[in-house]
Amino acid sequence: MMNMMEIAKAPLINLDSKAINDDPGPFCMSYGFALDPLIRSIQEFGLINLPIVVKGGEGRIDVVSGYRRILALKNLQIGEISCRDATGLGLSPLRHLLLNLHENSVTRQFNEVEKAMILARLIHHIPREEVIHSYMPLLSLPSRESTLDLFLNMDGQDHSLKSALAKGEVSVKAFEALLAVESDFRTDLVQLILNLRLTFNQQLQFIEMANDICIRDGIDIPGLFKQSPFVEIMENEKLNLPQKTKGILGLLRSVRFPLLTRSEESFRKAVSGLGLSDKLRISHPPFFEGPDYRLEITFGNGRQLKDRIKVLNNLEGLEALADPWQEEKR
Repeated sequence: MMNMMEIAKAPLINLDSKAINDDPGPFCMSYGFALDPLIRSIQEFGLINLPIVVKGGEGRIDVVSGYRRILALKNLQIGEISCRDATGLGLSPLRHLLLNLHENSVTRQFNEVEKAMILARLIHHIPREEVIHSYMPLLSLPSRESTLDLFLNMDGQDHSLKSALAKGEVSVKAFEALLAVESDFRTDLVQLILNLRLTFNQQLQFIEMANDICIRDGIDIPGLFKQSPFVEIMENEKLNLPQKTKGILGLLRSVRFPLLTRSEESFRKAVSGLGLSDKLRISHPPFFEGPDYRLEITFGNGRQLKDRIKVLNNLEGLEALADPWQEEKR
């Protein structure tokens, strides 16, 4: 058990801020944070909790806890920083890591990238089973091997993707789908997702359709979106962003599922040609994979229902309604 009173009694040292490493180091679990609120707090109230550091080999100083505080102090151009030196306490690297984990977990929530950082650090010191069953619930993650592997993979991604994940701009499910994309082109897709401001559901569809098209047609992601139909939508100044998003997703769908798209269009034309009122709606099964179509009748009373059934019974061309591909054979 970690003796927190002993940590509190660690000797105070004043360090040249330049001597403290700017990189996160082995115990840090902070990513995608804004320094401004912390800077304003230090300016107004001073440094309330001192950072904890340990001295490593070759004069290296690693931050055990307080990484963001140190960055804020450096931003304020504080030349000398007061810290607690835990070097002489004999704590293992795992104990240093757990000290930082528990200090952070009681004061804030971790974003997805920070969870990935924590798991990636823990896995070096603790068996997988213990990480899965003891620490993933602490991070509000399901205790599953697949989830652990997904987050371990997240820790090694480039900054643009991790930044989008940390800010909640890209979903974890979208990240999982991105892993199927060639690593060199993930950044291109993330940038398009951010530019189009896709919802989480749209992100998943966008990634999967774009990647499937590229695999099928033997092209890369930049090559796909440089094709003229996509460029024309993106550069059309008459379209607002939601319209461009709808256009890009619709175009991807038509390229990915050409037969389905033609079938849907043919079905829409056939139904439109019937001249139905808005009280009568006919819809096809998803992807035309089921045997049954659906008729929806809106009515206020039994008399209206009877009248609308009579309209349907006398409707010209209703008996010709069929699967679109059967119509094409005629």
